[in-house]
Amino acid sequence: MPEGTIYRYISSKDDILHLICVKYARGRERLNEILTGAGNVSVTDTLRACLRGYFQTCDRGREHNLFFNREIHYFSHEDRRFLLEAQIGVTHFFKDLLDKGIQAGEFQMKSSLAVAHNILMLGHDWGLRRWFLSRHFTLEEYSEIQIELLFKQITTDCNGQGR
Repeated sequence: MPEGTIYRYISSKDDILHLICVKYARGRERLNEILTGAGNVSVTDTLRACLRGYFQTCDRGREHNLFFNREIHYFSHEDRRFLLEAQIGVTHFFKDLLDKGIQAGEFQMKSSLAVAHNILMLGHDWGLRRWFLSRHFTLEEYSEIQIELLFKQITTDCNGQGR
């Protein structure tokens, strides 16, 4: 596409940044698709599927994540708020899922919000530190290790005691 044609669709640097924000925010749509497709399975299985999907989404968007972390101070106030709300939305997606697991007696934890925030950061960590992590793990290995560690913290046995 010729450079001049781009300016028919994008009038400024802020427009480019906004389009990147919108694309980034679509990661939550992927989680909702997984949740919808989960059907009638346990909350544990649903959470595992959503975590795998989240890590895959973070891997696909790793360049965006690096870009946001480096350049966020150039974004407009509205776009910064949009990005933060997208992150808060992912955190609340996982918090709601964890709360369902608590209600179903599958999970036990002091703060589902803190655990959900940690999940968000684990995905971002893969994107930000992939240069190091990929030397030691594939995305699938990293995902399974993180999922295993998470479930050791939150899963309850039949007596309601943590494992």
